[in-house]
Amino acid sequence: MAEHQTINTSTATGLLKQSGGDSALQMLEALPTTSLSDEQFELVKAIAKAPLPSPASANEQEFGMAMKLMEASLPRRKDDTDTGELKFRAYRKCLSHLPKVQLWWTVEEAIKRQRFFPTVKELLDIADEWIRSDDATKAHRLARHLVHRETNRRHIASTRKPAPPLTQDMIDKMDPALVSMGLRCGALIERDGRVIPNHETEEAST
Repeated sequence: MAEHQTINTSTATGLLKQSGGDSALQMLEALPTTSLSDEQFELVKAIAKAPLPSPASANEQEFGMAMKLMEASLPRRKDDTDTGELKFRAYRKCLSHLPKVQLWWTVEEAIKRQRFFPTVKELLDIADEWIRSDDATKAHRLARHLVHRETNRRHIASTRKPAPPLTQDMIDKMDPALVSMGLRCGALIERDGRVIPNHETEEAST
């Protein structure tokens, strides 16, 4: 079982990395909506537990483009005298941990909200509002939902008591409307002018 789990975890991590998580998302969305096989359930659990791949960071050129976009869009404060390469390095040092997608989102939001070129703190405060929503994150979220759903389904199935088998005495005392319904759904059959239990149906359900 441990070896099987390792294979699933490796597969799940690979799926989350492929095409930015698109492969895992497509696979999860194609799963049955009623119940999962044991193999499917193990893979879904592995995806839910697998670490999300880290988004790409902005390189020096991309970070410079983000700064220039803000400079072209927002005027500087009157007391802002720190310009040029020194300012660029300071911003780069404080913001370099942001993934590229988060950095660009932060820049776009800053341009919408700010009256002047933002400070590092203002940019970090905006960046904290960013919510990751790429395909890998969507796949991760969907896998957790499917694990919860399948776990509940299996728990309910394991605790559900099977209905007692129909006896001839029960059928003879049954309301005619129920007898008619039983005949339509196949739980009962008519033989030699008498309604009796359909034992083939009972055996298939056990």
